[in-house]
Amino acid sequence: MDIRNIFGEAELGRLHLKNRIFMAPLKTAFGTPDGRVTDGHLNFYKSISRGGTAAIILEPTAVLLNGKEHPKQLCIHEDRHIAELKKITEVIHSNNALVGCHLNHAGRAANPKATETPPLAPTKMTCPSSGAEAKELTDEQIQEIITAYGDATRRAVESGFDFIEVQAGHGYLISQFYSSRTNQRNDHYGDSIENRLRFAKEVFKQVNDNAGVLPLIARISGKEFVEGGLDVGDLGPLIELIEESGFAALHIGYGNVCDSPPWYFNHMALPEQPQFDILRAIRGVTDLPLIAAGRMGYPDKVQKVIGEGLADFIALGRPLLADPELPSKWESGREEEITYCGACLQGCLTNVKSGNPIGCIVNAEVGTEPLVKAGEPKKVMVVGAGPAGISAAVTLSRCGHMVTLYDQSDTPGGASLLAPRARHKEMMERPIKGLQTKLRNANIKTIFNQRVDKEVVNQENPDAVILATGARQRVPDIPNLDSQHVLTSVEFFKGTKEVAGDRVLIIGAGKVGVEVAESLTDVGKEVVATKRTDTIAEGMEPITKKMCLQRLAKNPSLKLMPETTVIGFEWKGVRVREKGIEKLLPPFDTIIVAAGMVSQVELLEELKDFRGHIFTIGDA
Repeated sequence: MDIRNIFGEAELGRLHLKNRIFMAPLKTAFGTPDGRVTDGHLNFYKSISRGGTAAIILEPTAVLLNGKEHPKQLCIHEDRHIAELKKITEVIHSNNALVGCHLNHAGRAANPKATETPPLAPTKMTCPSSGAEAKELTDEQIQEIITAYGDATRRAVESGFDFIEVQAGHGYLISQFYSSRTNQRNDHYGDSIENRLRFAKEVFKQVNDNAGVLPLIARISGKEFVEGGLDVGDLGPLIELIEESGFAALHIGYGNVCDSPPWYFNHMALPEQPQFDILRAIRGVTDLPLIAAGRMGYPDKVQKVIGEGLADFIALGRPLLADPELPSKWESGREEEITYCGACLQGCLTNVKSGNPIGCIVNAEVGTEPLVKAGEPKKVMVVGAGPAGISAAVTLSRCGHMVTLYDQSDTPGGASLLAPRARHKEMMERPIKGLQTKLRNANIKTIFNQRVDKEVVNQENPDAVILATGARQRVPDIPNLDSQHVLTSVEFFKGTKEVAGDRVLIIGAGKVGVEVAESLTDVGKEVVATKRTDTIAEGMEPITKKMCLQRLAKNPSLKLMPETTVIGFEWKGVRVREKGIEKLLPPFDTIIVAAGMVSQVELLEELKDFRGHIFTIGDA
């Protein structure tokens, strides 16, 4: 199947779609504490809607304040939000795209920092991913939430939305009621399947009664991937209710936000086959059109899912962060120009979790104002062709500046070129190639294999210098370290120096050190990894870190030694101080230093008398 086959017109209920691509709902954190729309929202959705997506499902929108998952989440619990949300629907419609409102109440996944009250759930229970304990809902509170769904639907209609999506899965409130794992009530909202479906049934009726002619989509989790959680075999009664309630389509995701975040966010280390199996199973029990979500931003995967009839539509979330024009580029056969998502979660989820607006490590323009041409173009030197340097050079060039990009290596990409060489990070190769393509297609003079010093800068005589020189490995001063066979983590991943023997000591079990450790144990090495502090894999994206630590805990060839300092090397072994107690470890064949990085500031110091503008970016 040719990827361009998904660009024929399609019907979904009364929706007339220009292609088969939806945007999946993404938490953006562009909002305000009172749930209002900002310029960040408008810039973000303007960019997506211009890129060829047929229908955008808005970010999760809270039907009540006590159901908010993020302090800056959009809300629709009061009539004042109608005018706010109209700003978004009008922007999206102006770019020939449709837009749907994604209604949700987070239940036990609600964030107390956002709600200023404890979460509410069918049963008193803690959400592991947040640590917050939920209180059991009273019957009065349940009725208030059900009514709120209807009121929210009315407001969505008045705000100009084209369809409504109801979040009925992924460990949020509707699925919390449906799952016997999270619903242990013994009243008319619990115990039997009929009772556990009652909340969903009453919510769906409220939505249907207030939606008018707008089509309805239900988003569900095909499998929660948690012991005792909902599996694809448990979904029959819920899907039957969705059909009976007049929904036009099912939107299939995976995981549970509280109990299995890696699957909910579809982490890059997870296999794809379970997705295909789940879609095939759901296809076998319903005639409703299916929208497939979860790392769908790759042609080969789309061709399989649509070509084999596993789904009728696809939903893209993070791939549209990396490249909002991805659909247009697919349609016009410009795949080589696409910046693909690596599913790393570093710029999107990590930003939002830390309270910042959503971003992307390969697209610095997420949610920003459109670039404008400079009134007076400047001559700019960018030193360093890693991700930061490439992004800066491309952006400056698009603004009309005269840019020259220097790098002392022969290949653009910098340290990011090493990322796909780590275990479970192979998907990072695609976004790196995307950055390289952006550079090739830009009007930028590139000079590789050139070390830049003060003399080179003076010869170039630029108006501004952007220093993106990155960082280098920090090598600790340890007695007799030079008597050992030593590699840095950079040398290890580059493959420029061999690992000798079978016993390896890694100094520094941070985010890079543990990746080195996994790679070594996979090829049969016996590894000890020390860390001066008690935090193993420090600095790693949280979900990546959790998955990594789970794998490391099961690895018999690896010994982790937190709160351990390497004191020195002796002929009979390695002396360390573990939690204040000195020990002598048997000798190692290879020592790998992964003790952090230090910014390369030499050029900045050389240029202290430079009269133009100097900017330092990235790891520099």
